[in-house]
Amino acid sequence: MRLELEERIALRLLLGLVLLLPLAFLPFTIEVFIVPKAVLLWAVTALAGALVLAGDLHRGRVLVPDSFPVRALVGFCLAAAGATIASDVRYVSLLGAFMRREGLLTLLAYALVYVLVVRLIQTRNDVRLALWAFVLPVIPTSVYALAQSFGLELVSEINRSEAAVRAYGAFGNPDLLGVYAALMLPILAAVVIREGGKLRLVAGASIPPLVTALLFSYARSGWVGALFGIGLVIAAASWRPRRVLAAAAVLLLLAAGLIAALGLRTLQPTPAETPFAERAASIARTGEGSAATRLDIWPRTIGLILRRPLLGFGPESFRGRFMPLRGSRLVKLEGTTRWDRPHNSLLYLAAATGLVGLACFVAFALSAISSSFRAAWMRRDRTSLLSLGLAAGCVGALVAECFVLWSPATTPLVFAALGLSSASLESGEKSRREPLRCRVPAVAAVLLSPAIVACLAFQLWAAYASLAGERYADLGRAAVQRGNQSEATRYYSQATRAAFWINDYRWRAARASQREALANRDPAGLESAERILKLGLAVDPYDEQAYVELGRVYRRLAALRADTGILRLSEDSYRAALRLDPYSPEAREELSRLLFAGGRYGEALREAGRALRVKPREAALLYLAGSASEKSGNSRLAQAYFRRALRVDPDFAPARAALDVLGR
Repeated sequence: MRLELEERIALRLLLGLVLLLPLAFLPFTIEVFIVPKAVLLWAVTALAGALVLAGDLHRGRVLVPDSFPVRALVGFCLAAAGATIASDVRYVSLLGAFMRREGLLTLLAYALVYVLVVRLIQTRNDVRLALWAFVLPVIPTSVYALAQSFGLELVSEINRSEAAVRAYGAFGNPDLLGVYAALMLPILAAVVIREGGKLRLVAGASIPPLVTALLFSYARSGWVGALFGIGLVIAAASWRPRRVLAAAAVLLLLAAGLIAALGLRTLQPTPAETPFAERAASIARTGEGSAATRLDIWPRTIGLILRRPLLGFGPESFRGRFMPLRGSRLVKLEGTTRWDRPHNSLLYLAAATGLVGLACFVAFALSAISSSFRAAWMRRDRTSLLSLGLAAGCVGALVAECFVLWSPATTPLVFAALGLSSASLESGEKSRREPLRCRVPAVAAVLLSPAIVACLAFQLWAAYASLAGERYADLGRAAVQRGNQSEATRYYSQATRAAFWINDYRWRAARASQREALANRDPAGLESAERILKLGLAVDPYDEQAYVELGRVYRRLAALRADTGILRLSEDSYRAALRLDPYSPEAREELSRLLFAGGRYGEALREAGRALRVKPREAALLYLAGSASEKSGNSRLAQAYFRRALRVDPDFAPARAALDVLGR
């Protein structure tokens, strides 16, 4: 089936997305890597989808790929949309939170990538062009990651120290680099075995640096996913002698990457803290660290899912409902909550989109992947082997999984690879199966046009608003570093107006306004911070950090006005934060300081003790607990707290002075 002009343009846009996404970054944004990728995804899918739909409506029919994976994917999108409508935090569910942008809009963009790739890839030339788009970014991405492992971070000053320990490329997270490598290594192996010419040479040359970058990322799940995917490809290729030789070449390239990584590690000026062997051995340790955190999420998330099993709480927004359910063990293990492994992502899907959304997505993934595997084992030809390589890459990414179902950094590539896997099978047949034809009358086309234009405009507006918000926030951060709090407040307020659903900008604006008000002893700045934070709580009533900031505003306002009655509002704000997250050490510490200042020393000691269960090595918090103990008349306990503070920080002068007063 011959592509029309607008379809050819849309296909080039999608392939451009695949080509540019691994390399996309914007240094003038706070989130240098993830937000630019989300903006690129939104803009490209909006334009490509609008072009294809406009052409269909012009010709009076809409073409949709007629397959079970597409139907399951539509069901998943409908479930996510229903959860978003029913969510208590609709804006966050729709557009995503700060640094992530994993809302409904992003999920719909993923689905559109898959549907458009399946529809627009028609011939072997299209498949080969798409493979070039996948293969070309691998070497630049790998070289950049290796440069980071030697301390050469050229883009983000913020992450420079982290990059010297674990490389992350242009993904902003080492585990996301692991997902990318787990996706691409099986695809590269299939290209080396299946294709020829320059594409094979470039793919073969890309394997050693990508293996080296994967090892320097120290992404354990990425190692497992890559080995799993490559094993599937080599097993499928071993049925013909020529393929055996090609598979052996792939193994040699993998070995070259491993040897290069081991050699380069000895040259690192700042070697990684964890050797390869120890990092690999830690995979089996499930009772400590992040592995224990991920396992402990299961019983608590299941309890949350049972509260709303069908609809779910909405993408991103269910996290606020989860925080009160965290147990003390989960908090002590790591302090953060991770849904970034396959077993956790199943829980994430069920909590966000309901059991219906989970069932639809699992049906989509299994059907899209299994068709390639069935064809590879039954047909055993060159086309089916390439399709299996693409599907094996998706399996590797799903095994590696660091938010692979949600992160705009890697998920579009997974959906594009799944779509290309299905399309490449059909392109190898003599006659491409025609998509389902649905003829739309002229009247219906006219009625649909405004909706299409509105969707396009909304998606492009979201992309613009995200970029504008990040730009203003970056200017505000620079103003804070210069000490210009009034300018910082102005820039952060502009960021809030541009991206109104991002509460992180409101915290920053409120903090800058507070610093300016305290410097000038002007209550008006604190009142402005109060208004900003209340607007944030109207957008997201489950934002625990906003309540903590509001408590600080009231405490400082009470000091400037000499009005102790306002302190009650501060206490109420801290307690509201603790209702949302009972294990928030920041809220506990602030509440303890407030109670101590009000002469309620017993209550202050109790709250400080609860905060120390989560952060036992905070010298300032230990000093606060010791001071509260001393005021309560328990000198022995006070001395114990002061000594603990000095063991944590021997240079902590207030604790040493307090011990001198009490007597050693």
